[in-house]
Amino acid sequence: MSCHLCDGSCAGANLDGLVIPELAWLWNQLGDGADRRGDPSLATGMVTVTVPADTASRTAAAGLLDRRHLSPGQRVRVNLASLAVHTAPATPGAVAAHAARRRLAMRTAAKIARARSEVELRDRLSVLVRDAASDTAWAELRRTGWITKILASEDSIALEQAAAIIQRLPTPGQPVIDRRRLAQDATGNPHELDRNRLVAGLTLALLVATGRATTDGTLRDSWASVGVAYDDITGGLTTVGILPDGWEIPEGVPVTLVPRVLADCSWPPGNGQVVHVTENPSVLGAAAHVPGARIVCTAGTPSRIEVAAIARLGSVGWQLRVRADFDDAGINHANAIFSASPEARPWRMGAADYLEGLERGESAVHLRLDRLGSTPWDPNLHLTMVAKGIAVYEEALLERLIRDVEEVESTNATRSG
Repeated sequence: MSCHLCDGSCAGANLDGLVIPELAWLWNQLGDGADRRGDPSLATGMVTVTVPADTASRTAAAGLLDRRHLSPGQRVRVNLASLAVHTAPATPGAVAAHAARRRLAMRTAAKIARARSEVELRDRLSVLVRDAASDTAWAELRRTGWITKILASEDSIALEQAAAIIQRLPTPGQPVIDRRRLAQDATGNPHELDRNRLVAGLTLALLVATGRATTDGTLRDSWASVGVAYDDITGGLTTVGILPDGWEIPEGVPVTLVPRVLADCSWPPGNGQVVHVTENPSVLGAAAHVPGARIVCTAGTPSRIEVAAIARLGSVGWQLRVRADFDDAGINHANAIFSASPEARPWRMGAADYLEGLERGESAVHLRLDRLGSTPWDPNLHLTMVAKGIAVYEEALLERLIRDVEEVESTNATRSG
């Protein structure tokens, strides 16, 4: 096709008498018809147009439409084959495209191409995910937007790579596999399962869609549910004053215990001593200088491994004092730890503490109330947060939190003395 606007029939045609202001209404309406029909040439069939009130516009179109007279507002059925006689050698669609200065029927063509691509993708999914599960997977992938993402990416092998990864997942009872080794074995690229990669997201979406993986908890938790160690050498819990049994490190030095350690580490007996659990590194950093302080920091959303490790502290005699930010994520963090550690107690996580932080802080972050969990340790906290609608972060209560740690360790020192 030699013309960037039309089907090429404009070659050798004189459009000067056709592409004029008085006929713009006709070509615009015919162009809209071409878009609806998916027909850029408009050489056959019928299209209905509405005649404008302007006399010059009606007069200019009468001959083209083989009419002696056109009335304002009249609905006219245009015989495209007859119109093509007047526009030859150009087709009516070609004239309309040049009048509008755009390609016609592109949206319809794109829809047809997308529909064809979806059919091909659906067929490939049926082969990779057999039986009725493919119907469920397809519906879920469409609902969560993954069909659109795959087609937009133009990655022709992403689905096959995801299937190859799923085929290599360990079966129950087999050792977990590192995600980088899994990606290397299945795709030849150890980074295909990195965060924000198309294949990584698609693989997990397929696993969730077919009921094999869970979306509860963190990304690490989701992969762990299918036997993949997403990353067990970064992240974890940062602690001060509390270490796995047998470890030694200078007092007051923060240590990060990675998931590989937390998965099965043993804690020393607590003998009723207090461990403060916080969400934010700023609290741990400020309390690290307190002699004898024992702090555990989740640095955001705790994974199941981290929650379980914290729960084991309580099971061997440590008194857990737990807090987090007053926002939807923080409330969910606290709930996860309290559920795993029934003996744990809230640490300034009540309605009065929220109001104090609201008064002290300068937060203007609105709470996502639809995601705000319940607060069974203080039902009034949930009601108050809903009423105020503003998040409060731990830093707003930092001075008071540090005093709490100091008071606990001062009491411990007095008892020891």
